[in-house]
Amino acid sequence: MQHMTLDQITPVAKVVSFRPAPSREERRARLARLADLLASHDGPVRLFSGIEHLRARDRESFRQDCSPFTVAFQDTQFRREGLMSDRVGDGMAFFGLSFAQTHRLFCECHYDAFATPQTISGRVRSAANHVTFSEMWDKAVTAIRARLS
Repeated sequence: MQHMTLDQITPVAKVVSFRPAPSREERRARLARLADLLASHDGPVRLFSGIEHLRARDRESFRQDCSPFTVAFQDTQFRREGLMSDRVGDGMAFFGLSFAQTHRLFCECHYDAFATPQTISGRVRSAANHVTFSEMWDKAVTAIRARLS
C-alpha cells in the first residue's frame, strides 16, 4: 500500500468527504424546515425529471435550477448546518434521504402536471412525520419494559 497526500491522490481517484447521516430528530427537523421553506417560497419550484435513469455517480452531482434542493441551499441556516450545495447527492446526505425517497418526493413522475410548492411541501412534511417500524418497535418495547418493572 502506498500512502499519498490528498493533493496527490485527487487526480487519480474520486475523493469524497464523509458526512455522518443525520439523527432521526435532525432529519425530521430539517425536513420540516424544508417543508416550511417550500410552502412559503414565492418563485417556481422545478421537480427533477428522469433522475431514475441517471447512473448513481451522475445522480450525485446532478443539479437543477429552482429545485427543492436549490430552495434549501438558499437558506442560511441549512448552509450553516452543513448543506454543501443544491446537488442531489448533497441534498440526499444532508436530509438523510435514500435515492428512492428523493425520487418519490422530488421527481415529476410522482406528481400531476400542476405541482405547486405547497403540494411538494405537503409531501416533504409527510416524510418528516413518518414513523418508522423500528421507532414503533422501540416504543412498544419501552412500554412493555415499563409495565414489567
